[in-house]
Amino acid sequence: MYKCIFTITEKGIGDDVIARTRALGAYGGTIISGRGSSLPERSKWLNLLIKPEKDIVLTVVKEALVEPIKKDLTEKFSLEQHGKGILFVLPIEDVVGVDLPLEALKDET
Repeated sequence: MYKCIFTITEKGIGDDVIARTRALGAYGGTIISGRGSSLPERSKWLNLLIKPEKDIVLTVVKEALVEPIKKDLTEKFSLEQHGKGILFVLPIEDVVGVDLPLEALKDET
């Protein structure tokens, strides 16, 4: 079974997230640009508008890789600290179009 790890970080960190997940066995990922929507009083600092731009990284992995990747990303990017990012995992019921290396396809049969 496959799961999708969603990692939301500050803009510019998405490539680092993908590098870490690949080192742990993921085949790649997708980075989507996003924008956070915090409370208005939190969106300014010293009367300057803070642009809440984010990288949203989607990584589809086998279920066995979820915990090691989750632990590594949480530690590496300090995701347990407020405002550093968010990581969550959703199950995938069906998938079409995932290109895997030939070795991975042989493992599935």
